[in-house]
Amino acid sequence: MKIRTTFSVLSLILAISAVAQEAPIPLWPDGPPMSNGTGEGHEPSFTPYIPAPYDANGVAVVVLPGGGYGHLAMDHEGDQIGKWLNGYGIAA
Repeated sequence: MKIRTTFSVLSLILAISAVAQEAPIPLWPDGPPMSNGTGEGHEPSFTPYIPAPYDANGVAVVVLPGGGYGHLAMDHEGDQIGKWLNGYGIAA
């Protein structure tokens, strides 16, 4: 199961690298299932941080910023970490 999950995550990262970089991609383009809310806290997405091809070392990390129902700590626990990892050739 662990190998299958790792393969799935790596496949997703490779697919994303061809499509977008540092642009949020909604998990559910038509809205999350059974969601009653709208707005920033109710639209889950992920943002790929892909290093330049000449810097990439083949390593990828999933970054999950903290927060809660009231906010998401995307700036200091998401964007900054993704860019920092890119500096080392790591996709995030």
